[in-house]
Amino acid sequence: MSVADFYRRLEPVQRRSLISLIATFMGALLGIFFIYPINEFIFLVEYGAGLSSYPVTLKAHMAGELRNVLTFQTPFKTLFYAAIGAFIGLVSALVYHTLQARIAQIHALTAQLGRDVEALITQGEGPGLEFKSSFRWDIDQQRVNRGLETVVLKTLAGLMNGDGGTLLIGVADDGRILGLERDIAALRRRDLDGFEQALISSVAAHLGADLCPHIQIVFHRLGEHDICRVIATPSPRPVFLHEGKQPAFYLRTGGGTRPLDIREATEHISRRWERR
Repeated sequence: MSVADFYRRLEPVQRRSLISLIATFMGALLGIFFIYPINEFIFLVEYGAGLSSYPVTLKAHMAGELRNVLTFQTPFKTLFYAAIGAFIGLVSALVYHTLQARIAQIHALTAQLGRDVEALITQGEGPGLEFKSSFRWDIDQQRVNRGLETVVLKTLAGLMNGDGGTLLIGVADDGRILGLERDIAALRRRDLDGFEQALISSVAAHLGADLCPHIQIVFHRLGEHDICRVIATPSPRPVFLHEGKQPAFYLRTGGGTRPLDIREATEHISRRWERR
């Protein structure tokens, strides 16, 4: 089995652990064989021989320090610089993992934004696509209904607990364009920015403020109506909807969003996050 095949067979969490271990080890070597002699040489030039004998001093000093390391003549210094290098390596690995996660999020957003909104509506609802007629305005009762807001949040939680996806607000289940006008008219700030603020505030209050960066909002003008396109990327943690005394866990499966019981939620969380 090649090294590439071995790496591909590892679980995501095993890959990150392996990369962190290698980075820490390489950092320790960097500390011993680079930071240690260079720092000691700078100290020597500053307080010892001076710059006049720099070429000779550098060669002799580097050889001497390398000999001391290989023969364990300076164990405490060696361990000290190894620890510094290991720390640098570990921090570098953490930065790398963070950048990788951010790049993956950007790619997911780019893929979603690259899809034409009218084509999405024609495609119809599916595992990664949901339509909602409104955010707060109850079309049947012709009044504000905050319960509809919870329905929107359930969908977003379900998408983020899965593979992510798109929620279109202002579109009926059958694909008819209803628009956001009545929702916006019921807000304190009656414009698209006010709608976006209300939606983000609701996500922060009921799902978690740390998840707001995983929600991207884009508005589209279709005919005489504006609709809201909410792109939800996979969450870095389990998302619970706080709609009462007990938080609820939702997952987007098939063409709908359903609540998971404790056993199902535990199993999904184990597969989705604990192995990452």
